[in-house]
Amino acid sequence: MNLIEGIFFTFFLLYILYYIFVSERKGLNFALKMNFIGSFMAPIIGLFINNYLVSTGNIGEVYIYLVGLFTMIILFIINYLSTLKAGLDKKDCEEYKLTDSLVNSSKAMLIYLLTFIAVLLSPILQYPFIEITKNFNQSPEYIMYSIVGFYLALVSLSTTIISYESNKKQSCAKSDEDIILSYENTSSKKETKIGCIP
Repeated sequence: MNLIEGIFFTFFLLYILYYIFVSERKGLNFALKMNFIGSFMAPIIGLFINNYLVSTGNIGEVYIYLVGLFTMIILFIINYLSTLKAGLDKKDCEEYKLTDSLVNSSKAMLIYLLTFIAVLLSPILQYPFIEITKNFNQSPEYIMYSIVGFYLALVSLSTTIISYESNKKQSCAKSDEDIILSYENTSSKKETKIGCIP
C-alpha cells in the first residue's frame, strides 16, 4: 500500500509541476499561476532577504517595514511582468503602452499592501493557522509570514484578473488622436485615388 501511495503522490506532484511550469505559458491562466505562487512566496523571500542581507534579525518596527518593502518590490515586479505580458499576448497589438502596466500594477500594489497590513495586525485572521502550526518546530516569523503569503496569494487571484484584463483592454487601444490621424490618413488616400481616376 505504501508503494502505491508513493507512486500516486509522485505522479500527482509531477503533474502539478508540469501544470505550473510547462503547460500554458500564455494568457490569464499563466498570469494567475505565477502571481499566486509569487504572492505566496514573496513574504518568505522578503523575510529571508531581510534576515541575511540587511538586519540582525531583531524584531521591531523597522524590521517589519523592511520585510514589507521587500515583499512589495517582489510583488510589483511579478504583477508588472504579468500585466505587461497581457498586452504582448494579444495578436493584433501594434503599439504597446508601458505606462498602462505601471498604472495597473500600482493599483494592485495598494490592495497587496492593505492585505499585508491587515493580516499582520489582525489576530483573528492569524488564529486558525497558528492553531494548525502550533506543533511545528519552525520559527514563529516564518509561520507568520507564511500566513501573510497565504492571504496575499488568495488576494492575487482577484487582483491578477482585474489588472490583466484591464491591461489587455487598454494596452493596444488607440487614443482619440491616433484614431483621428488614422482616419485622416485613410481619407486622404481615398481622395488621391479618386482624383487619379480619369
